[in-house]
Amino acid sequence: MKSHLTIIFLLIATISNAEEAKKIQPPILHEYFNVSPNGDATQCGNIGHHSAALGEWLPQIIVDTDNKTGGCMQSFSIEDPDEILGDMQITLSWTADKGGDPKQCGGPDSTIIPITKNGQTTSQPIFLDMDNRRGGCNQKFVIEKNKNYGLEVYMEPNGDASQCHGATLGSVAKLNSPITIGLDTDNKNGGCIVKYRLVKL
Repeated sequence: MKSHLTIIFLLIATISNAEEAKKIQPPILHEYFNVSPNGDATQCGNIGHHSAALGEWLPQIIVDTDNKTGGCMQSFSIEDPDEILGDMQITLSWTADKGGDPKQCGGPDSTIIPITKNGQTTSQPIFLDMDNRRGGCNQKFVIEKNKNYGLEVYMEPNGDASQCHGATLGSVAKLNSPITIGLDTDNKNGGCIVKYRLVKL
């Protein structure tokens, strides 16, 4: 009888633990990619609000800014209802490359990507307006206060490869190891395909 009761209790405990595990929600990375006010929409491919859970890629965007009006706006947030990421901090820097015209890289030089339970607080938007002015812009991601999670960035050209510098598949920003991508799109053919995902290391 005791062995039967023990088995029953173990089954109940297993079911209960499984139900608790199901309730844990993975963090979700949100990206907001849109055309700047009065901008030419052909410069920004796949605009909108995109979301992807931990380990999954956000849909790719295409950055193809040039001498047309305006450019693209981009911001991020992270939804972490179960606080899996703890006190992790991700900083996005957006600056002109050496010798580049900083007017192509609008918005803050540096912004924190907020990590909240509902994901509704976003980073300050950056303005992507690279064109035939000298140089381009560097997007840098720095991870702090968490060694177990990172941000992976992938970029490839869909035209002239000289416009896209940096990340390839497997380029992960992690604690003490930031990554930088360079965007120097102009009137050359095509632009840069970029996508992002949160990863567990």
